[in-house]
Amino acid sequence: METPKYYTPEIIEFHVGFEFEMHSTITQSFCRTATAEWTSIHLHETDFLIALLPAIHNKNVRVKHLDREDIESLEWECRLFNQSYNSGEFIINNKYILIFNLIDLFCVIKHINFPDRVEKNIISVFQGIIKNKSELKKIMKQLNIS
Repeated sequence: METPKYYTPEIIEFHVGFEFEMHSTITQSFCRTATAEWTSIHLHETDFLIALLPAIHNKNVRVKHLDREDIESLEWECRLFNQSYNSGEFIINNKYILIFNLIDLFCVIKHINFPDRVEKNIISVFQGIIKNKSELKKIMKQLNIS
C-alpha cells in the first residue's frame, strides 16, 4: 500500500520553519492573495497557531509527506532508488547515508567515519519515521548535517 501524498498535521508538529499548505478559502483570512486551491505557507512565527486550530480540525491544512524530491532538494544525492519497493539510498558530503522507505516513512541515517566505507566504520545516528521535509531539516540540524 502506498503512502498518500499529503496528510493533516497535528498541532504539535508546527514550529518556526514548518512548511505546510492551507486551503485557499481559509488562506484568504491570513494572506491577501491566494491564487491556487492550496497555498504554501512557511511558518515564520507561532503567534497565529491558535487561529489555525479550526482549519486543522476541518482538514483545511495539509503537509506533503517526505519524498525523493524533498530529500534531493536538501542536497542529498540519490545513489540508488528502487521504484518497486519505493525505497532509496542517498548520500550527502560523502559523510552521511540516508536509507528511506517511502511506504512506511522509516528512515535510517548513518555516519561514515572513514573513507573506506567498511561497514564497521559506519555508525547509525538516527532511526525512525520522518513524515515531511520540515522534520528532515530539523533532524539534519540536530545531527549537524549541512
